[in-house]
Amino acid sequence: QLRTIINHDNDIEPRGLSFISDHSLLMYSTLIQACLMCAALIRSKVSDFDNKRRDVQIVFLNNGYSINFIKEHVEQLFQNFYISNWKSNLNQNTYDKMREEIIEYDQQHQEMKIKQR
Repeated sequence: QLRTIINHDNDIEPRGLSFISDHSLLMYSTLIQACLMCAALIRSKVSDFDNKRRDVQIVFLNNGYSINFIKEHVEQLFQNFYISNWKSNLNQNTYDKMREEIIEYDQQHQEMKIKQR
């Protein structure tokens, strides 16, 4: 089994979005979903993904985004990948299905980028 460990030094890498400024709300909603999709691509356990989801939410909260804005876009990601009532239905089996959909989506997106070159 492949195991990946990612360490973060909070003194070096604070929870911030300092690389982003003066962008539209659409860009930020896309960024929230992109962060969660990236998390799903590299995390095979639902518990690891759920921890990262909380981390992403905290980063956006710490950067001034409302909890309602964040929840709306987290919910949208789950809806996009056919998970309804994710708070009660997200277990390893449903996560595996969502993760497969995200991997397939990512592969299709990468293929489109290659064709456009």
